[in-house]
Amino acid sequence: MWWHGRTWIGRFPIDYYSAIVISFAVAATSHLASGGWAVLMGHTVLTVGMFAATALSVALAPLYMRWYQHMRRPGSDERPLVLPR
Repeated sequence: MWWHGRTWIGRFPIDYYSAIVISFAVAATSHLASGGWAVLMGHTVLTVGMFAATALSVALAPLYMRWYQHMRRPGSDERPLVLPR
């Protein structure tokens, strides 16, 4: 994409990786104020959960695309059979 820099690692721009590192650094600074690691642990759980949801979406995308094409094949529109005229 034109709005990202030219440096990419894999399929993602380096901005994404640096933002993740910065977000963990900011979450870790809560230890200075509270003395506990609860904010960092919560951020870690949220980040791992988002990565898992993304991976699941990527894994299921081909099945959804196959279903989408099946539902929109020629002759599959049954609305005239169930909707009143």
